[in-house]
Amino acid sequence: MSEIDFSAAIQTDNRQAGATVSKPIESMVQVNPFDTAPAKAKFLAYEAAIESMLEKANKHQVVDDKTNMEAVEAATQAKKLFNEIEKLRKALTEDSRKYTTAINNLSKVYTPKLKEIENIFKAQISSYAHKVEMKRREDERKAQEEAARFQEKLNKEAKAKNVEPVRVPKPVLPTKPEPTRTESGSASIRKVWTWKEVDISKVPAEYLMLDRVKINKAVKAGIREIDGIEIYEESQTVLRA
Repeated sequence: MSEIDFSAAIQTDNRQAGATVSKPIESMVQVNPFDTAPAKAKFLAYEAAIESMLEKANKHQVVDDKTNMEAVEAATQAKKLFNEIEKLRKALTEDSRKYTTAINNLSKVYTPKLKEIENIFKAQISSYAHKVEMKRREDERKAQEEAARFQEKLNKEAKAKNVEPVRVPKPVLPTKPEPTRTESGSASIRKVWTWKEVDISKVPAEYLMLDRVKINKAVKAGIREIDGIEIYEESQTVLRA
């Protein structure tokens, strides 16, 4: 199987790249630095080779030394092409990655403090909302007790007059608080179910998760027996291009 010259796919014409535009009208045209068309053209140069390699890979069968050699050759060529595309990707994104990193570092000076401010006030708002809810429940309890006493009084009067007593409707106070609105925005309370660990030994097995990182370290360190886990050896192909 012949070697494919991948580097030729990304070669550019230096003379064309270094040419300057002399026409005033063209110099006034703004270039979009985020236009992916030039980069797409570079990647498209690989497309035919990749499709051809993929087609051959799907048809190929390793049945003897010869076909095994062919598979190794094709796989390492694919790995070379992968490395070339990764190199191109990194080259094309280097400036944008540096810019993104710089902008992120600038914003990180302020965003943690703003998030802290937000969390402080959210905690205060949630605490106040809890107090309001507790008061609402207490008011509802008192209203229900008052309604029960009033119903009992009506029942006694109705019994004395030998008539059907009037039924007092059960008092129910509003359960959903209205959002607090300001010129800047609003805050509303949303109730969600959550959880916290109390006793890990009592948690059912279906809610537990294996520590794969710890197990991998143990196996690499030479551990060959762990209760409930099968440790075995398998063959893995390592390609060097």
